[in-house]
Amino acid sequence: MEALSAIIIFFSIISIAVLLRFFPIRLWFTARLSGLKISIVDLIGIRIRGINPKDIVMAAIALYKNGNYVSIDKLEAHALAGGSTMTVAQALIAAQKAGIKLDFNKAVSIDLAGVDAMDAVNYCTKPRNIKTPLITACSKNGKEINVTADITVKGNIDRLIGGADEDTVIARASEEIVAAIASTELHGIISVNFNEVTKIIDISKIAADSCVDILSIKITAH
Repeated sequence: MEALSAIIIFFSIISIAVLLRFFPIRLWFTARLSGLKISIVDLIGIRIRGINPKDIVMAAIALYKNGNYVSIDKLEAHALAGGSTMTVAQALIAAQKAGIKLDFNKAVSIDLAGVDAMDAVNYCTKPRNIKTPLITACSKNGKEINVTADITVKGNIDRLIGGADEDTVIARASEEIVAAIASTELHGIISVNFNEVTKIIDISKIAADSCVDILSIKITAH
């Protein structure tokens, strides 16, 4: 009799564990407490399609709490495509706080392109410095000079995928600097003359169709 009771208890525990796995009641309850409308049937369907419901629900809750409602269907579709729902959710929240215009579709395209969406937002939030290699140029009055340029840039979220990379920006900047120096007469204190050179440089041309916006360019003689 005791052996039979033990067997019944054992199979009861196994049955409950299996039931909780396919019927994520706790997850459903958490979603409902957060104000998210989702049914147990929806969660079961997500699991049957091979996606962890927790990945979908926690991302949806995080977005919902920050005023960014994204449907469960959209989040599941992204997960089925191999994307990270939580990374996208975190990126959307971070972008909103930073004042960056980033919608769900753009965040998804960034994520599916193999770029960490959170890293993308940080790249577009925090200015960074890129430097040209040593550039040799000749001024209008025949003065040869070696210079480098420090370029302060910030990522452009709309051109991050498919835009020209930083190496292209550096190459363009180098060409513009050579052309600007060639059209300028350099006399006396070279660093003073660089103010005029910098004014000639077409920053919009350098940054055109690139993944960054240029904030400033500083030229240094060597």
